[in-house]
Amino acid sequence: MSKQWWRRGAVGLAALAGTVGSLCGLGSGTAQAADSSAYLTIYPYAYKTDCFYMSGVIPMSQYDAQGYLNNGAYMYAEMWGDDPIYDDHIVSSQVVYQNTNLDPALYATANGIEFYWYGCLSHSKLNEDWGGDELFVTVVVIDGAGHALADYLETNRVHKNY
Repeated sequence: MSKQWWRRGAVGLAALAGTVGSLCGLGSGTAQAADSSAYLTIYPYAYKTDCFYMSGVIPMSQYDAQGYLNNGAYMYAEMWGDDPIYDDHIVSSQVVYQNTNLDPALYATANGIEFYWYGCLSHSKLNEDWGGDELFVTVVVIDGAGHALADYLETNRVHKNY
């Protein structure tokens, strides 16, 4: 079983559980995935080192967003190298709860639940295949009951040569 299948399958099961739970009256449902977004930027930092910054939002009222965070919502993100057959895993975030002045961060704003993750990696770590490298981040925000608040989010692809 490939990591990519497991990764997408696990997030899909979490989203399905959230949908079934909301249909049965067990939760308030999930955010609209079409409105949710995440974006990745990669920029040079030092000799043979680049930094990345991923940010995104799951739209909802600030009241609802704070309620989810107060009840244990968390975020998990991973950086991947996009390939035709198998996506290469680059790095993972820690599991992140409400912002505790650590990176990555998850917090409630008037826009909803906003999140970000950043870090710096060597070119050898970012060099995920022969030729051009296509990097992206996946992120999922899970409520305290274990349901995905939005569909599995993927950022844009950043094309570089390492």
